[in-house]
Amino acid sequence: MSLTSAQKRELKARAHSLSAIIQTGGKGVTEAIIAETDQAIEHHELIKVRLAGAERDERAEMAVELAAAVKAEIVSTIGAVVILYRPSKTLQRKAERAAQATAAQARAKKNPPRTRR
Repeated sequence: MSLTSAQKRELKARAHSLSAIIQTGGKGVTEAIIAETDQAIEHHELIKVRLAGAERDERAEMAVELAAAVKAEIVSTIGAVVILYRPSKTLQRKAERAAQATAAQARAKKNPPRTRR
C-alpha cells in the first residue's frame, strides 16, 4: 500500500487535531507497544504515536520498525510524533453496512409498497 501525495495531504489534515494516543518508553518499540498500536490503528485507522528517543535517526528507525510491525503507512513525521495510517477492516464493514442501509431506504422511499383500493 502506497499513499499518493494528495492522500498524504488529506490524512495530515485529518490528523492535525488528533493527540498522540500511543507513547513509546525508554525501551523503544516493544511487543506491548506493537500490540497496542495494532489495536488502536484498527479502531481509528489514523493515529499519532509519540516516539521517545534522543536522536532523530533513532526515532526514524523506530517509526519504520513500528509501521512495518503493524503493516501501516507512515503519513508524516514531525519531531518525535509519527502519523500512521492503515485502512481498518472493521470500519470498512461498518461503512458498507451503512451504505447498504441507506440504499435500501432510498429504494423503499422511491418505490413505496402498493396498497389495495
